[in-house]
Amino acid sequence: MHITELSKDTGATVDQIRYLERKGYVQAEWKQLSKRKVRFYPESQVATIQSIMKYFNLGYRYDVAYRKTIEEVQKPRLL
Repeated sequence: MHITELSKDTGATVDQIRYLERKGYVQAEWKQLSKRKVRFYPESQVATIQSIMKYFNLGYRYDVAYRKTIEEVQKPRLL
């Protein structure tokens, strides 16, 4: 998924997504598109961003939101 599509799907701004990438919380792949390279995010990274933004919107800082996301992935809740 390209960064603009990702922004629309997750509710995160492009700047927020780039910030998460700079901090190392998510990783983009680079794909050649015509004469330029663009960021491409696999589904696993989309889910990570969605979860981080969920916690961020609840009032957590990005680092705490990321830790909570990792905990959620490692120990999923059973319904």
